[in-house]
Amino acid sequence: MPTIAEAEAQIRADNRPVLFLDTCIYLDHHPGHGSLPQGFVAVGFGFARPAHNGSPRCTLVAASMIPTEWKDNAQKVRDDVNGNLAKIQERSRMFHEAWWHSGISPGFGRPFYAGVGLIERLHDLSKELLDRSDQLGNDSQSTLRGVDRVRHKIPPSKQGGEVKDCVIVEEIMETHAATAGQWLRRQVRLLPLRT
Repeated sequence: MPTIAEAEAQIRADNRPVLFLDTCIYLDHHPGHGSLPQGFVAVGFGFARPAHNGSPRCTLVAASMIPTEWKDNAQKVRDDVNGNLAKIQERSRMFHEAWWHSGISPGFGRPFYAGVGLIERLHDLSKELLDRSDQLGNDSQSTLRGVDRVRHKIPPSKQGGEVKDCVIVEEIMETHAATAGQWLRRQVRLLPLRT
């Protein structure tokens, strides 16, 4: 895992737009989870595909805690999404049953969400983006600043939030600050894979 200084040097050398993966699981933004921004999945798949010339479309950077967080939470998020899809399917079944009893034909069959592979594909996309990212090594100064954010309730820790989220923010800000002079002409975005 590169240090922040090594990541900064690589970002300068790549001279591409930079995408920070601020948290870990793409599935958390699944429609069944109720928080999927419009176009979010298309953007993720777009970043996963190389540009026409075969080179990456952007430089992906993940904070040091992201790989562990991804491993720790992936199955729970998959289970949550499966449960939410089952609820959506059940609601759909109730509407179809009501239409049938009312003599109304909706003009389409009952949707089937489970087992079509969407959860697996989003999981794979999340892992692919994480695997392709430059994963930062632990930075002790960012960790100290993250703890300080929690102690002083500085956003994203308004109400004494988790240290790990604040450390992630600090690592991203440090990496961004180290290359700020170079980034004025380039696009820099934060992709929230999990909120």
